[in-house]
Amino acid sequence: MYRCVVCILLIANVLLISCNNKKTKQKDTLNNKKRVQTEGEKEKQLKIIEQGIKNITDSLEKFTAKPDLFYRRSVLYFQKGEIQTAVLDIKRAIELDPKNPNYHYQLGIYEYVLAKDEEALSAYQEAIKLGTENPAVYTAAATILFYQGSVENAAKLFQVALEKSPNYPAAYFGLGLVYRNKNNNTEARRYFEKTLQHDSTFSNAYLELGQMTHEEWKIAKAQKRDANTLTNLYQSALKYYEKAVKANDNNASAHYNMGVLLQENNELDKALFAYNKAIYLNPTLKNAYYNRGLIQWEKKQYAFAREDFTYAIQIDNTFSDALYMRGTCNEALNNKERAFEDYKLAVKFNPNNLEAQKAYNDLKKELNK
Repeated sequence: MYRCVVCILLIANVLLISCNNKKTKQKDTLNNKKRVQTEGEKEKQLKIIEQGIKNITDSLEKFTAKPDLFYRRSVLYFQKGEIQTAVLDIKRAIELDPKNPNYHYQLGIYEYVLAKDEEALSAYQEAIKLGTENPAVYTAAATILFYQGSVENAAKLFQVALEKSPNYPAAYFGLGLVYRNKNNNTEARRYFEKTLQHDSTFSNAYLELGQMTHEEWKIAKAQKRDANTLTNLYQSALKYYEKAVKANDNNASAHYNMGVLLQENNELDKALFAYNKAIYLNPTLKNAYYNRGLIQWEKKQYAFAREDFTYAIQIDNTFSDALYMRGTCNEALNNKERAFEDYKLAVKFNPNNLEAQKAYNDLKKELNK
């Protein structure tokens, strides 16, 4: 969640710089929307960027002390993917004009992308000290603080962002995360709904509402509530996930969570489709592979299931449940030696995995180990 959410909040404003239609671009980038480009379009865009870099470089030969030129060139280098070079340019802009908050904010974006969270936070805080009016700066700093555990400080900055711009959806979303962290689902829901009032395409707000309703449905099931209540909660959670996907079909977490809900309701074929999409978008989702493997296992498609459990283990080689389930597949496929090794590792990484312990002991006895 961390890297995903912060990227949504931060990368947006880099792209805004070169966009004339600021409101439309901001709405798209906040929701992490991705437009599929053809190779021809990418090549054309790259040529435009390179020409822009050349033009600014030519200008810098005449105007060597113009910070705005370094700033603009840094953005183009960033768009080209040359982030280290972008950092050098924006730092040169800061040297020439250290009191410009936009330059510090831009540096924070680049540092974050380079996974230098402390440096990024420091740059945002410098922009704040310099009196920036940009709500994105406060929201970006707040988001990093939130995931570092400084929840109260994060909440204060989200509030400041709203003082700067009362219609800023990302700040409402951040406050929703704060209240959800405090287990105050009523306030969390209110802020996620406010997010959507200001931006009806904010995919992650739908996702959070879906997760909250999904949890309510599971609790209601455990409490054996009436069928009407269960149906309404289930349909509500599913609709939120569907809206999250509609707002941003590239939201892997939304597809994954939808898959979990469908699987828990025994809609296995639909769940498979959701997991397939989630894995396509994010091949590092170990639980998507694991859950898809469980469905294949239930269908007695043990070879396919074993493949999915193996993918999950490749992502996390200490994944005890995946090791155990792969063992059951190997055993079903009459490869008992491999099954024994899987059970052994499953127990090693989680001695409390009782199913794996039993399978290990039974097979050890059978194989005379």
